[in-house]
Amino acid sequence: MPKIPWSTRLDEFPFCAYDAFTINNATSMELTKEHFDQALKGLATQQSVDELAGRLTEVEKTLSAHTAALDQLLHKKKIKDDERTVSVERFDRLEHWAQQVGQKLGIKLEV
Repeated sequence: MPKIPWSTRLDEFPFCAYDAFTINNATSMELTKEHFDQALKGLATQQSVDELAGRLTEVEKTLSAHTAALDQLLHKKKIKDDERTVSVERFDRLEHWAQQVGQKLGIKLEV
């Protein structure tokens, strides 16, 4: 392959450099507006970026609402767990007092 001199101007681009751009020994192709349109088709447009930004805002709102709902549920669960702990402790004390009363009265209580 011939050595390609570097250049910054397209009109100084040596013809031998085109050989480096051939695919499967095909000749150089003519670039048309259709080729550029096809190449640009996959790029993001401002409209698509704006649509994605809007969708992201909606997702953030939904996530925030779900987070708030989960926080409320967790807070309610903690309250229920605390109430359950208190109830169990109260029941244990009542059971102990019932056992003490049974002993003083000579009654055997089975739990």
